[in-house]
Amino acid sequence: MNSSKPLNGRTLVSDVQGRDSFNTQLLYFTCSSLSQDDERIYLISDRDGHPNVWMRDMFHGTDRQLTYNKKGILKSYVYFDGTENEGLGKASVCLDYIRERVYYIQDDCICRTDREGHVSVLNHVPAGRMTAFTHVSLDGTKL
Repeated sequence: MNSSKPLNGRTLVSDVQGRDSFNTQLLYFTCSSLSQDDERIYLISDRDGHPNVWMRDMFHGTDRQLTYNKKGILKSYVYFDGTENEGLGKASVCLDYIRERVYYIQDDCICRTDREGHVSVLNHVPAGRMTAFTHVSLDGTKL
């Protein structure tokens, strides 16, 4: 889903449902939220009713949804009030800013998406484990 709105220096993101307010945050403090060329910013927003990762192209003024979570927030040791084994792991979202790949935990899946929104499941979280942060190596080969 893409939406377009001119940049005005005050509006970073827009709401696809026409609401005046919604929750939007940068990725967790453990990684960058900006692409290497500083033209795209990666955000977590609930503008579609659930927390999801979005990319804002600051040059063109367009937004692109990269994840399609419909289950709320995954319980983690950072978001303890989330749902066990369901939802987006908000603290898990990590950007490989060089290759512009976003890594995250959705339900019990460790996932990767590129800036076009192509999602791959890389692995599964073992049963009974609680997660939080992910980090990617500088060369993009280790998570």
